[in-house]
Amino acid sequence: MNKLAYSQPKMAANALYIRFLLLAFACVLLLAVIATRVFARSLTFNSAALNYGLVCIVIVLGVPHGALDFTKARRTLAMPALLAYACAYVAITALTFYLLGKFPAVMLPLLLFIASWHFGETYRGIFYRPNHESSGKPRPYWLCAVSTAGAFAVGALPVVLSTFAFPHEVSHFFTLISGGNALQSSLQFWALGWWFFIVFQLFAVAFAAWRVARASRDSRGACILDFAEIIATFCIFALAPPLIAFTLYFCFVHAPRHTVVALQALAGQFQLRWLLLEALLVSVAAVALVWLLWLWLPQISGGVDADSSINAAALLFSGLLSITVAHAAHDGLCRLLK
Repeated sequence: MNKLAYSQPKMAANALYIRFLLLAFACVLLLAVIATRVFARSLTFNSAALNYGLVCIVIVLGVPHGALDFTKARRTLAMPALLAYACAYVAITALTFYLLGKFPAVMLPLLLFIASWHFGETYRGIFYRPNHESSGKPRPYWLCAVSTAGAFAVGALPVVLSTFAFPHEVSHFFTLISGGNALQSSLQFWALGWWFFIVFQLFAVAFAAWRVARASRDSRGACILDFAEIIATFCIFALAPPLIAFTLYFCFVHAPRHTVVALQALAGQFQLRWLLLEALLVSVAAVALVWLLWLWLPQISGGVDADSSINAAALLFSGLLSITVAHAAHDGLCRLLK
């Protein structure tokens, strides 16, 4: 048995345990937040120190998972194509950031839509019928439609639940990002499809539970974890204030999940210390890029808040939305330049 054949199952098993532990940690933090809200009503979740802390946590624990795009591209593309990939990645981010500042009423709901699909795309597998994966037969079109719609419904949970559970905080935050007009267009967009987001999310959870029940012994652990992540995401955004909820979800659910997907794409062809160093360097470059874009391009913020920590969180969120477009376009860019 060669080293790669041995390392892949081991990596998959370890990744499953790590994702489970991080999800459990996020649930413990969520319980702490709920307990604090119930038993210590005098404490506030809007302090500047907390907001700056959440921003730092997202930068340190959440942003680096996107840096693996460059690791994957470096193993796929030759040097001229890799340089073109880096330029295209930066250009897409800069253009998206610029358009968000120039046309916020159109761009904010569009970027929230793209982010929702990105958050949910890796959950398509939980909506596949188990016997189709092993039989080698092509999946029926109806199953493709169900898996796509179910994945989007799961990915839309953060926006939908935050909007319904904490409308005042979300309205204030979106106004800071792109102004009142963008807030109204975004709320109208999500309200237009409320029946889909509510009804289909319930259907998606039921379908996912059926998928877990039908899963084979080898895949049941991964299916249970997928289902647990969906339930945890629902609880996080329904019960925690938006900034705290996003931090818990982005750092302890979304980032670990997408990191595992990226590492599987790398097929064990990496050394951990160099991978961590590369992720750190690319993350610092990404934060610097967003900061420079904010200085050079039209300011994103639709208003000036007295709390600069909220402005920092709004800027970070604007940057994440902009980078998400290039992040989601990674596979297409690699295919185009290969």
